Amino acid sequence: MGMCGNLFGDEKGKFLNLCLGISSIIILLLILTIFLYGPKCERMHFDNADRTKNVIANAEIAQKIVEIHLYREDAGILRLNEELDYKADVDFDEQNYEWIVHFYVDLPDGRAALDSGRTIWIRRDDGRATNIAR
Repeated sequence: MGMCGNLFGDEKGKFLNLCLGISSIIILLLILTIFLYGPKCERMHFDNADRTKNVIANAEIAQKIVEIHLYREDAGILRLNEELDYKADVDFDEQNYEWIVHFYVDLPDGRAALDSGRTIWIRRDDGRATNIAR
């Protein structure tokens, strides 16, 4: 007799072995289904940058594209206030192949303007905004 038969009796041991066998077969079928059919994802992924493309070649172009977007009427809460004077810092993130454009208010007396900054990450290879922060 097997170990299960000794611990649980003959009927319980056979039942547990049967359940274990059925569970193992179901798990193998599920794993096989995942490998054969796999998940179908229709979303655009930004993990693989095409470093041969250079749609946004320099910081000035990146800043102008973001400015155009942030001054539009349909920018919603991200829209820049036309009455304020904004400065921009533009950096390039080599690892993610993105321009990082940060707008902030430049007040003449050195005071800070709360909730006035906007930061947008824009891809260099295809020009899409990947992240927008306020």
